[in-house]
Amino acid sequence: MEVVGQDNRVAARDYIELNLKDEDAMKPLNQVQRDHLNSIVRSISTQYEIETWEIWKYTVHRALGIGSIDEINQSKYPVAVAELEQYRETLKSRRDQNAILDRVHRVVKEKALQTELDRHLLIEYGKLEINDLDQQQLLETLRHVESFNTEALPEEIQNHPAHLKRLNIELAIGVVLGSLLTVLIYEQWFLVPH
Repeated sequence: MEVVGQDNRVAARDYIELNLKDEDAMKPLNQVQRDHLNSIVRSISTQYEIETWEIWKYTVHRALGIGSIDEINQSKYPVAVAELEQYRETLKSRRDQNAILDRVHRVVKEKALQTELDRHLLIEYGKLEINDLDQQQLLETLRHVESFNTEALPEEIQNHPAHLKRLNIELAIGVVLGSLLTVLIYEQWFLVPH
């Protein structure tokens, strides 16, 4: 390379980045690698009842920015394997979370604890919907509803959850009447001249 004049000179503080393509990394997958990827996809498909083409299209192709397995080269092979394993873990986590959620719903129904569940979600997590909880929060909620002692409640509430609504209405009426009475007494004693 010929350098003329003051341009194109390199100082000690400068550096040059050269991207030399590794020819091995650009080679297409070998048959063993293709078979391995196909094996992972079939395993996920069988385990979670998802069509293989969906796994390829929405997991591998999307992550790698490709259209077919033929476009996966040696450098993308580890990424493809990692994406598939991550997808498997995500599906496993969803399955586990759904199992916990189903158990919570079953216990709540058996013990008639919908009001208690709503109270727990709001107080503990600041949420109104159980579907907004993560897996750890779901486990804590399951422990709460399974250990909740309905026998400590009065007999009429244990046997008739509809009484909770009536008790809440009675309480609200009592609060309103008490407030009105307080206002009337206040007006009589402090606002009317004696």
